[in-house]
Parts: sequence; structure tokens; C-alpha cells
Amino acid sequence: MHRSFLVAMLVLLADFAGAQTNIWFDWNACVAAALAGNPDLVAAGLDVDGAAVDVDKANSGRLPQVKASGSARTSDSSDGETYSAGVSASQLIYDMGRSGGEVDRARVGELAARADLESVSADVRYQLRTAYVKALKAQRLTDLSAEILKRREDSTRLIRLRYEAGREHRGSLLTAEAKEAEARLEQLQAARSQELAYRELAVVMGMTRAQRFRVKGDVAAPALPTVAPDVEALAAQTPAARRQSLARDSAELALDVTRAGRGPTVQASAEAGRSGPWPPDEDSWSAGIGLSMPIFEGGGRSAAIRRAGLDLEAVDARTGQDFRRLVETLRQRWVDYQNSVERAGIREKYREATTERAKIAEAQYSGGLLLFDNWIIIENEFVEAEKALVNAQADAMQAEAAWALALGRTLDEKD
Repeated sequence: MHRSFLVAMLVLLADFAGAQTNIWFDWNACVAAALAGNPDLVAAGLDVDGAAVDVDKANSGRLPQVKASGSARTSDSSDGETYSAGVSASQLIYDMGRSGGEVDRARVGELAARADLESVSADVRYQLRTAYVKALKAQRLTDLSAEILKRREDSTRLIRLRYEAGREHRGSLLTAEAKEAEARLEQLQAARSQELAYRELAVVMGMTRAQRFRVKGDVAAPALPTVAPDVEALAAQTPAARRQSLARDSAELALDVTRAGRGPTVQASAEAGRSGPWPPDEDSWSAGIGLSMPIFEGGGRSAAIRRAGLDLEAVDARTGQDFRRLVETLRQRWVDYQNSVERAGIREKYREATTERAKIAEAQYSGGLLLFDNWIIIENEFVEAEKALVNAQADAMQAEAAWALALGRTLDEKD
């Protein structure tokens, strides 16, 4: 928390002062900033605090209740003005477990709020990772577009010299100039995309003025786990699965509490006071135990019990289906993760091949051993392979983030 606050303050100060030096954020710094400043996380944390207060509120009904009272009355009788003051106390003795059930429901609600907080944290982690990868990708593509532009400029110079020497036709020169113009436009577009990516990342981290920061890290495909995961076991450990289980517990407790409403309530009470003309001097006191039990409520209680039972059955029906969906989501995310990492590996091989071909083709074209039409095809394949590799590696990183989201990994968990 302290680290994220310092990082955020440095960004704000740099922006306010118009500093030109960039502040660099690695993944851990982004996580620290999001933990401190993301509004969704802050709100979910407050929901947990509110659920804890609900537990105290529910438990208060089982504690002694004490009240003070006082009055002053005037009448035309001989008594004139009379005053009274007193203190009364009551204590619940027995209510067939109804108050205890309400406390248990509140505690389940607190656990559910904590599970919701974990789900929100997992979602924010996914948003943060997505924005972070997008920023890394934008930085890499910006650098790559500059490299490609320089390569296109060198190609245009070479072809212009050959054209002026009469060894190349005008169509080749115009093609090279068009490729150079395209590379210049792509560089401009990459710079715009990079700025947008930084702003998106700043929003997820909860920052309002964070234009002058950059991100540290590499765009690289992650390594797959060596052992295939047990998706059903992992699904049972997710916040979503715990939330499903807690929903059933809450519905079951609601049914128990509603049934307990049919039973008797036993309560002890005591009262002491003083009344009379000023100053009042007539003492009085009373103590006793009261019992109450509903006999006829127009069928409302029976209807409430039936409704609570139906709610429990509905939760049971949904829980099984929701868990199956959760398992299938995990399975799909795992397959997507595998496929993306493997595609990135193939793109790496294509990049190696096109790089080697481009070196050979450039030497052959410079020596007059290769026609322009063949050389430009090889050059285009090299450029496209470079961009495709960056995109494939970023896709693999995004697939890993989606897998982590399905697992319910929170921002607090270390990579």
C-alpha cells in the first residue's frame, strides 16, 4: 500500500511539474497501484466491512436491551403536575434458534462478501494484466515500426540508386516509396495506440493523471505448466464455487429461521422507576418472564416457509449447473492457453526463417542475383512475420490472463 502510494505520487508530481522523465512501472508496481486505487476493489472492500457490521447488528438482538424513559404531565386534577422516570431492561432467553439463525446468516453473508471481493480482485487482475500486456505490445510495436521504417527507407534509397543507374524500373521505385509511406503511417498509428494503452492502464490502476509513465517487461509467450491441470479440483477452489456453496448455506438458514418463527419466544424483563409531584418520590419496580407464540397469522407463516423451501430448491438446481459451467469455462480457457502458447512458438520459427531469408535476399538483390519482385515478397514476409510474432506472443499472455481469471487468481497472489 505504501509503495503504491509513493509510485502514484511520483507520477502525479511528474505530470504536474511538466517533467520529461518517464516513470517506469513493472508488473508488481502496477499491482500495488491497483490494490490501493482501483475503485472496484475499494467498493468491494467496503461491502465486506458492511457485511461485518451486519453480523454485529444481527447479534445485538441476543444481548440485553436497556431503555430509559421520563415524562412530565399537567392536569386540572388535584394532582397538578406529576413527573416520572424509569429504566427498563429485557433479555431474550429462548426463541427456538431464530436469532441465532439470523446471526449465522449474517456470518454467511460476510463470507459471501469476502468471496465477492476475491472475484472482483480476480476481475481487476485480469483487466490490469490485459491493459499491461496491451501497453507492452504497443511499446514493442512502436519500436518495431521504427525499425521497419528505417528498413523501408534503406530499401527505397537502394532502389532509387539502381533506378537512376538504369538497372531498375519505375514501378519498383514507386512500390518501394509506397512501402516506406505505409511504414511511416504505421509508426504514427503505433504511437497513438501506445498512448491509449498507457491511459487504459492508468484507469485500471485508479490514476487520474498518469500520462508520463512507461511499463517494464517483455512481450514473450509464457511457459505452459508441465502437468495438465485437474480442472474439476481447481474449479471447486475458485471464489465463484465458494460463492455458490455460501448461497446454498444462506438459503438453508433462511428456511430454518422462517420455521423457527412458529415457535415460542421467552423473554425476561425488569423495570424500576419513580413518579409523583416534583421531586418524585414514589418508587416502583417490576420483574417477570414473558412468553409469546403465534397461533394464527392468516397463513402468512406457512406461505413464508413454503417460499423459503422453494428458494432452497432453486439454489440447489442452479448450483449444480453453475458448477458444470465453471468447469467447462476452465477447460476452455486451458485449451485456449495451450493453443496460444503453441502458436507463438510456431511464429517464432517463422520469424527465424524469414529473418534468414531476408538477409540472404538483400545480399542477392544488391549483387543483382535476385529480381525486385522476388526480393520485395521476401521483405514483406519478414516484416509481417515480425509483427505476427509480437501479436502471437501478446495473445499468449492474454490467454494466460484469461486462465488466471477462470481460476479466480487475485491481485494479492504472487506470479
